[in-house]
Amino acid sequence: MNDEFCGIASDFARIDFVRPTITVRDLIHQRVRLELARIEAQRKIGSYTVTRTAEEEQRNAGCRRSSLAEAMLGDECAAPDAAYGQRQRRVAEQAFEQGRFYVLLDNRQAEDLDQVIDLTSVRQATFLLLTPLRGG
Repeated sequence: MNDEFCGIASDFARIDFVRPTITVRDLIHQRVRLELARIEAQRKIGSYTVTRTAEEEQRNAGCRRSSLAEAMLGDECAAPDAAYGQRQRRVAEQAFEQGRFYVLLDNRQAEDLDQVIDLTSVRQATFLLLTPLRGG
């Protein structure tokens, strides 16, 4: 899985599934798990921020970043535990159902949390966050 921001891709993580089919819900749960692990790792080294540095801002030609992690996980900043992970999975499911982010499977939009994904035929899953324009 990789993240792309303003057309610049960066490696994020690889997810290997044991079963040949999963649901969109399963995929979102795995993404939440990865986001929580990334946030926790950044907290441990003291580098977790939601904002971007001036260098990142300049490199991306002023694109504003609305973090997919923020859309999926909400604003809660409590220390992670099992209950926290369950709450964040529910928040991510609700965000998907409310259209706060989309899941594209080989460039086709996933419509439902219970939609089955055949991993033998789907090669790419994209989490897409649309950012509303200001002033318009």
